Amino acid sequence: MNWNHLYCFYEAAKHKSVKKAAEKMGLASSTVSEQIKKFEQNYGVQLFERKVREIVLTKKGEEVYSHAKGVFSNGMRLVDNLTPHDDGGYDVTFSIESHLESPNIAAVLADYYSAYSDFGHTITKRSKNFSQTMYYLENDTVDVAISDKKLSNELYENYLVAQTQLRFYVNTTVAAKYRDLPFERLVKKLPVGFLSSDEKMIVNAKQVLKEQKVYLKEAFFSEHLYYLSTLAQRGEIVLAAIGNESIFQELYCLGPQHDIGVPTYAILKKKNENLLFARKLKDLLMIDADANQLNLH
Repeated sequence: MNWNHLYCFYEAAKHKSVKKAAEKMGLASSTVSEQIKKFEQNYGVQLFERKVREIVLTKKGEEVYSHAKGVFSNGMRLVDNLTPHDDGGYDVTFSIESHLESPNIAAVLADYYSAYSDFGHTITKRSKNFSQTMYYLENDTVDVAISDKKLSNELYENYLVAQTQLRFYVNTTVAAKYRDLPFERLVKKLPVGFLSSDEKMIVNAKQVLKEQKVYLKEAFFSEHLYYLSTLAQRGEIVLAAIGNESIFQELYCLGPQHDIGVPTYAILKKKNENLLFARKLKDLLMIDADANQLNLH
């Protein structure tokens, strides 16, 4: 295989334009077109449908592009390991633990998408719990994991990305019935169900509430939002979850004065901290590369 032919095809397919591909590679458009034509002739396939103002991949072209994308993405990661410059680029994958999906986290990822868009796409995966988060990281399934757990491990770096809020919700009937009842007495009447992947959130919340002289009747956690929201809608529990009122439209938020701040971290392998995707993340979060401290967010 002539790798120059494949690379010209890949860039043209990625940019959906021979002209833009040529500009990216510093070549004449006619040269790129000729390389692609030779590639098609060598294998007896048509990879593009040529239209007046654009090129469109054929079915075979889509298959070849999918494979080429993997080849050159790995190649760009190799280049990234060899140079501190912003050469090339590749798609980056984040995982987000399901109980942390919130407007704050979405805003951070949207900002990253914009900052990284010249180099590749920002892809997200849902992680059910911290065990799955670690599996993703250890097996390089994701580049960055979003978690509310900070790793004390020399193999990983933790960057604070957001201060999310744990909020408490009840159904409107309960809210009306106990309108004049202080929060600390309400949570002694009803169990509190935490939308979380493990018991750590309950332990941390209890500690914060204890400092406010608030003690829970009982508490449990579940990873299943609809299960907990159904219990809350039936008046069985107080629901504790990260998010805002728009997520739980049928429920009543007990008020920001009872919110508990939950720091949320971006975790990545320490060996990758100087790669392009990590540098762009640190730039976004305004992290001092030497001190590895969050300066602003």
